[in-house]
Amino acid sequence: MHLSLNIDEIIQNIFGHVDKKGTLFRLAVVCRAWSEPANDALWARLEGLRPLICCLPQHVIAESEIMYGALTIVQAPSEGEWERFDENARRVKHLLVDDSRLFSVDHAAMEVLRKHHADPILPNLTYLEWHGGRIAQHIHLFVRPSLLSFVFTAHGVESARAVLEQVETHAPQLHELRVISRGHTMQVLRPDILRTTMSLQSLTDFDDATMRLSADDLVCLSQLKHLRSAWITLDQTNAAAASRSDWGGFPGAAAMTITTNWDLDGPCSVSNLIPRISSSRLTSLTLSISPPQSIARLQADMSALGGFQRLEMFSLLGKVCNERWDGMTLDGVLLSHMSRITTMKSFTIRNIPMVLPRNIIHDLSVAWTRLESFTAIQLNTLRPIVRLEDLHLFSQHCLRLRTLSVYVRVERGWTYELANPLVPSSLRSLDLAYSPVSLPANTPTAAYLAAVFPFAEISHVAIDVGDASFVFPEPFPGAEAPSVFARVIEPKRELFRATTNAKSG
Repeated sequence: MHLSLNIDEIIQNIFGHVDKKGTLFRLAVVCRAWSEPANDALWARLEGLRPLICCLPQHVIAESEIMYGALTIVQAPSEGEWERFDENARRVKHLLVDDSRLFSVDHAAMEVLRKHHADPILPNLTYLEWHGGRIAQHIHLFVRPSLLSFVFTAHGVESARAVLEQVETHAPQLHELRVISRGHTMQVLRPDILRTTMSLQSLTDFDDATMRLSADDLVCLSQLKHLRSAWITLDQTNAAAASRSDWGGFPGAAAMTITTNWDLDGPCSVSNLIPRISSSRLTSLTLSISPPQSIARLQADMSALGGFQRLEMFSLLGKVCNERWDGMTLDGVLLSHMSRITTMKSFTIRNIPMVLPRNIIHDLSVAWTRLESFTAIQLNTLRPIVRLEDLHLFSQHCLRLRTLSVYVRVERGWTYELANPLVPSSLRSLDLAYSPVSLPANTPTAAYLAAVFPFAEISHVAIDVGDASFVFPEPFPGAEAPSVFARVIEPKRELFRATTNAKSG
């Protein structure tokens, strides 16, 4: 055996990537040097407590008579009989409890653990996901200071409140807290969940967009230095928080999603918040906006986007099914400041009535040399964001581009001119969505695509609108798309083959 395989750190790293329990079990019996690290990896993640209960002597356990598929403890083990249980319990880092799985234990087993096992049961547990309703009253046994991530389903208001109080008292270093519930239970618990969440000074993830934050809560969240990911919803009660003197600016955030409710504008708009977000670490930003009262204000304030010099992923999403977008058109010049960003890898605009002129596309494509994905799709208007004849700018400057998704319109009489010889793009996926192409424009469209994107697979992908009440204009702009692509793709391939053969000859 190579000497490097005797180094614990190397072995632990290798075994940590093995996801099959049977393989880890066999590795554990290869030699003494591998026994400990293999067993550590084998027991690191448990789907239920049954495997641990099976470590107890057979005469103290049995199949439960009151809970199908569950195991129970029929008598309390002696002090020495806990030894093998404790040896493997200290290895557990991730525990999933779900009544519907075959690795469950019943209430009687949990009562024995509570009364006769020295606390804590799992001393090194860092991730707990609990969906079991039948033994939900025992969650508190596993809420420990070592816990970093906790996800649980609330099966009752009072029991959930008791768990939240346990979190505040015994797991103050928690990085992530997520409570799953529906309907009335969630409405009643929301203040308690928010109070507990705000008490966690080491919180790193806050991604509950349904949690309505007050201005004070939003300010408190913005001050958390360890927060890495945040999804917040702005409304009339909290959006002005960014103007307060104690605003923290989310100094540690690397990813943010900001969404607005209807009729949010003026000093409460999302554009008022953008300049007040720290740009030191932010690499991913998603803005989901409602139609503004003033386009001029939005266009002026969006200039702050250029300040996010480390941004790699950006999405600008418009609320669909809103008549207030009708008649509005945003000038693509408002994105000109983003040409100062050189780290962009993924860019998306959806359902925003915006037109990107050629000079802006040129500036962005020249700056975004690392770009891998570009999406510009508008569903509720017949006016596209980009033009077909401008797509070659991406092929010439964004050499890492792999996915291009756009909605374009190609009318009768459309022609194109490429001033300079093009280097064929290595783009592999071109999604033209519901783009309508006029029948007389088939041939020039095919020739353009063959010249610019010879290796790309053209697809027509149905887009999830995300709102059942949305009604497409009549006639539906992409109704003929499948047949259009069938007419365009084959001429494109023939032109590409002809060009390749001519060059090789």
